[in-house]
Amino acid sequence: MIFDTLFKKSETSEAKDRRRAYRVHIKDLQVVVHGQSATFSFTAKDVSALGVGVMTNAKAFKPGILIRLDIKKGGKILASGLTAEVVRAGSGVVGCQFQEMTKVQETILHTLVLEEQKRQAACRKPGDPCAPDPENMEGSLTFVDPWTEAKKKKGFFRWKG
Repeated sequence: MIFDTLFKKSETSEAKDRRRAYRVHIKDLQVVVHGQSATFSFTAKDVSALGVGVMTNAKAFKPGILIRLDIKKGGKILASGLTAEVVRAGSGVVGCQFQEMTKVQETILHTLVLEEQKRQAACRKPGDPCAPDPENMEGSLTFVDPWTEAKKKKGFFRWKG
């Protein structure tokens, strides 16, 4: 009985660790939030078919509130009139879960995420044109193996005797 309690996994921690939908970061994706008197544009951290992460420290976003938003990229609205509940806020990111989407909105979000997944998968293939060119990368890191450098300077395992 003691062993059962020591080695039993908590169902709540397991459920918290699992994601319910695949999330992608899409460069230049914007979230336009419609407030009572104005609209505000924020950068999206990531998006899934079920929600969106918004980059902001705005204190107005508190867990439990409902917001109306649009998803926008390159000046074009991709999905409009979405209702989302703020489920978490902190560390510069507000997590929103979409509520009562129409079939059209669901399809748009699924397609958006799937297309980005496909693009990212294509970029991982060797020789793909969207892969970064290591020769032209600014701030790239170079790993220097200290053993190899020591061998070049002193020679390897010189025996003194």
